[in-house]
Amino acid sequence: MGIANEKRIEELLSKIDGKPDRNSIRSDFPGLSLHEAVELKVLLINCSVEQAQESIKNSRQTLDFKTSLDDYVEAHQSTFSYADLHEDGWNLGDQKVLSLLEKLKNAGTPLGEFVDHKFYRGVLTGLNEAFVIDFETRAQLIAEDPQSEKIIKPFLAGRDIKRYQQPKSDKFLILFEKGYTDKSRGKLDAEDWLKNTFPAIHQHLIPNKEAAAKRYDKGDYWWELRACDYYGEFVKPKIIIPAIVKSASYTWDSEGFFSNDKTSIITGVEKYFLGILNSKAIDFYLKQIASTKQNGYFEYKPVYVSQLPICNVNDDQKVLLEELVQKVLSAKAANPQQDTTEWEAEIDALVYELYGLTAEDIAVVESA
Repeated sequence: MGIANEKRIEELLSKIDGKPDRNSIRSDFPGLSLHEAVELKVLLINCSVEQAQESIKNSRQTLDFKTSLDDYVEAHQSTFSYADLHEDGWNLGDQKVLSLLEKLKNAGTPLGEFVDHKFYRGVLTGLNEAFVIDFETRAQLIAEDPQSEKIIKPFLAGRDIKRYQQPKSDKFLILFEKGYTDKSRGKLDAEDWLKNTFPAIHQHLIPNKEAAAKRYDKGDYWWELRACDYYGEFVKPKIIIPAIVKSASYTWDSEGFFSNDKTSIITGVEKYFLGILNSKAIDFYLKQIASTKQNGYFEYKPVYVSQLPICNVNDDQKVLLEELVQKVLSAKAANPQQDTTEWEAEIDALVYELYGLTAEDIAVVESA
């Protein structure tokens, strides 16, 4: 095992993750044809080149081994072509996984292209304590002034988004879009217009006037939210995506919920997309490319979700997928705890077929 100083190892690792220089790496470990091991804190990379440099064996893991390092490497090593060590970057992952990712990628079109790269981030108020209210406050404001209902919208947090479940929340958003006041007030003073037109809302917001006015991303007035060209997208049928979850938790909304900045939405897609996105195969793909968080969480953000390959489906396949998705949605709407694993398994099986996965491929997905 060759060990270099920490600074030099960091340089080597940057080459491995970026643009490796095989000759430079080799020179740091005299007598080795490549490098057998690089150890830095909890990271270890173990590589050995076979004769004639036709292939390379690799294992990459933390140093928390249940048995010896030799036993671990023997059990977990993978072999791939030395020719695959391209100058623009190395991927030292499991070859079965890499091959499956390539198959999935080649079988579809990135979701971002399907939606014209239109992923919409959830709403950022800059002052939730003023603009996000509970059910009781909403009821009180509407009772005091029925006009209030016009600008109070159902509002979801990321944690409210559950896989296939009809969104539910006891939170609501006071939404004055940027420009709404000037379009509506005529010749009235802006705040006089707010006081006269929405007196209950005005009274509710007044205690937070100073804080609301200090927001750097407010609208034209302290009671307006930041400029956003896509507020209208939230009232459309859509898929809502929570930003950080442990596994695929996409759901469908056709009731006009707004959602916060811990979510994103996509519109203009058919309901069968939900089945593909929630499938085991596509969630496997995301977990290979997405950033990880502590305790098993992953980032389901547009930068990653946009890369998910969506296969073309014919009309018959689309109908079948959509029927299955609707069965799950209907069951969850009636009872969020309803067991829908049978229908979801049918969706998984259909998606495996659509992407041309073999029994071996499926085993890789389901063992991940």
